[in-house]
Amino acid sequence: GATMARRDKVKLKIEIEMDNAAFEDGNGYEVARILNQLREDIDTPDLYEGDGGTLRDINGNKVGFWKVTEE
Repeated sequence: GATMARRDKVKLKIEIEMDNAAFEDGNGYEVARILNQLREDIDTPDLYEGDGGTLRDINGNKVGFWKVTEE
């Protein structure tokens, strides 16, 4: 029978620091806003190892990152 080629595990890592003013009132809403922005920014059918970017809060401050990695 056919065998599948072995593939490394591919992960999407997302990290958001929630300790600034944008998260003081309704931090869940700010996280959702950031993730919605990420959803819009990833406008491609395929992601590859090394793809990634910066996540910013409503005030434009860098609060995290996203990155595709392989193990």
